[in-house]
Amino acid sequence: MKLTKTITLSVLGTVIFTSAALAQEGRGYFSASGGLASLQSSSNEGALTSAFTTGAGTTIPGGTTLASDTSLSWDTMFKNGYNIGIAAGYSYGNSFRDEAEIR
Repeated sequence: MKLTKTITLSVLGTVIFTSAALAQEGRGYFSASGGLASLQSSSNEGALTSAFTTGAGTTIPGGTTLASDTSLSWDTMFKNGYNIGIAAGYSYGNSFRDEAEIR
């Protein structure tokens, strides 16, 4: 359900904020954009397919070798996010245009 909502909001944002695509030949234009991201938590599991030696910065001491077929599992939590942006540009009318964008 959340993926459907995200896709719907993305499409709606694309339809609403397409003024740059409508730029007329020899004229300047301004556009605004925005989006929301709301991802579900992710639970993952698996097993190593070959031996693996850990590096520094993990909860397991660096240099520890994990045997092949070692089971692994982890959860990833995502924060909601957003994106807003504005752009201004000039259309030359020959499929080229200059544009400055701030996100």
